[in-house]
Order: sequence, then C-alpha cells, then structure tokens
Amino acid sequence: MYLKPDAALLVNDKPFFLPAFSEEVVASPCVVVRISRMGRNIAPRFAGRYYDSCTLGLNFHIPSLLAAGGLGNSLRATAFDNSLAVGRFSPSLPPLCRLTEAERSFPLEHLLMPVDEALAEISRYITFRMGDMVAVDFVQEPLPLAREQRWQAWAGEEQLLLCKIK
Repeated sequence: MYLKPDAALLVNDKPFFLPAFSEEVVASPCVVVRISRMGRNIAPRFAGRYYDSCTLGLNFHIPSLLAAGGLGNSLRATAFDNSLAVGRFSPSLPPLCRLTEAERSFPLEHLLMPVDEALAEISRYITFRMGDMVAVDFVQEPLPLAREQRWQAWAGEEQLLLCKIK
C-alpha cells in the first residue's frame, strides 16, 4: 500500500507523460472506489457502506526506485504527478472488466486484496474523508509502458478509461 497526493490523479482521459526522471515506468490495473463518508477503523463487513462508486484505473510506478528502498525512493516511485489514471465512476462494475492496449486484452479478474478488506486495513491507519479514493491493484504483473501506447479500460461494453502514453 502507498499513498498518493491529489496531484497524482490523472482524470478526463488526459495523456500520461513519462516522467523526465525515469522512462522505466510500469502500470498496474486497479479498481478505484470513491469514499462517500468519513470513517476510521472500519470493519470489513461494513466497508461497502463507505464508498458509493467505482471505476477502473492504471496505477503507474517505477520499479527500480521501489527496489532501491527508502522513504524518498518510495515516494518518488509511486506518488509522482499524474501517477494514477482514473476512469469514469459508476455505481457498480459488472463482472466482466478488461484492460486493452492495441490488439492485446487483459481480463481483470483477481484483485490483490478484496476492496472491503483493503478499506478496513487502510482505515486502521488513516481516517477516510468524503472524496478520497482507494485503488486496489490486480494480482497480475505490472505492465510495461512505452510511448504512443493507448490503454483503455472497459466494464462490459462501456469504456471507462482512455489513457495515451506520451
């Protein structure tokens, strides 16, 4: 788990520009939920009451900086500007969700941790406020990025996210 500031949000299908300090960036597909009420120390069985909508997204990070360790490297590796592309929110996601890039398609079936458990765990350390977002990555390996890629996230037949890599 890691925290991201408001500046990390990339919304409205804006392009993602590879940062000047590293072109070795990967993306992890994720489910993003929007917090709808204040809460702390939330039990997993009540966690669903604390978010009102969800979407798909891409969580960008720099593996070499994460591997180097240390708080400074961890923040630079995960919390840089525009490091979380967030799609359009909807009240719920259908069972069939996928991420596509060019001719490749990646079905998004397994979360690293169920959303309700993630909210419960995070709420042990921080207080959620309305409008906060929580991203839970999928288990699959992070996906390498390259300039001119075009990533799309789909929930059923609805496109939630378009993210061009520049």
